[in-house]
Amino acid sequence: MTGSSKQVEWAEKIRSSMFRKIGTKEADRLLDYGGPVHDSRFWIDNRYKFFTVDDIFEVKSALKSLQITLSPIFENQELREAQYQARQQIIQEIMNAKVFVEVGYFGLFGFDPYHEIKKIHEKAEMKRRRAIRDAK
Repeated sequence: MTGSSKQVEWAEKIRSSMFRKIGTKEADRLLDYGGPVHDSRFWIDNRYKFFTVDDIFEVKSALKSLQITLSPIFENQELREAQYQARQQIIQEIMNAKVFVEVGYFGLFGFDPYHEIKKIHEKAEMKRRRAIRDAK
């Protein structure tokens, strides 16, 4: 598994817990799948989710379809408001997916939805910490 030693240790705990829930057959399918499941970040990003290999394929397919559907909007630079709405739709689709899987399709649109999602999570975490601090 890739990542720092602390990430790998944490990810292995998450993965072991998930494998106990899904059973040996599905765990073997996940390990055979390769790609992101061998990256500690994948397990950490999905630590609160329950998914199968089929879910990964389904999410990747849905995101690819979304990219194809929305690409005409991004090809026309005059459609700024539509592009903004499309970016929001992409971000929501990724955040609401059953499994968080990064795909490279959206770089074509001149923005990185994963970076935007990270900013959203960081902002929420700052707000949470501020609320805890203020409650003291």
